[in-house]
Amino acid sequence: ENVHSVLNTLQTFTRTLPGAEFEKPYQLQERLDKVAQNQPSARAAVEMALFDLAAQAAGVPLYAFLGGRRDRMTTDMTIGIMDTDAAVDRARRWVQVGFRALKIKVGRDWKADAKRVKAIRDAVGPRVELRVDGNQGFGWNDALSFARHAGGENIAFFEQPVSVDD
Repeated sequence: ENVHSVLNTLQTFTRTLPGAEFEKPYQLQERLDKVAQNQPSARAAVEMALFDLAAQAAGVPLYAFLGGRRDRMTTDMTIGIMDTDAAVDRARRWVQVGFRALKIKVGRDWKADAKRVKAIRDAVGPRVELRVDGNQGFGWNDALSFARHAGGENIAFFEQPVSVDD
């Protein structure tokens, strides 16, 4: 994806969607998927707008329209792929300013990633939620190896470990 492909996809949507019932965003979502399978940013932008519009039409907050029961949730700060000392320092700073969840990017070297996650856990303690994002960087075996080795660090979830095609 790039700016031009997203803009072209959005223009395609303007020709495809007129007359569609926005009160049924799940059905529109399927149409968007067919029209622009390889344009997730454009689809996400339109899908978010459609769900928001449907919630407004129903007279309920979006979280309630989507089935949620609360209007707040813990957000996180992201720690990119970097050397362990820098990652630990960044994690400590985010926790000091009040964040209770950290997303740690992984996906290049599962052994180094597992060591970095452990070092961050040791630095921030057990009360901080750790979320791990593989950014589709691992192959299947490396994703499993990482999960096995980092599993003892009480990771809340392991997002996008392998390619979308795997």
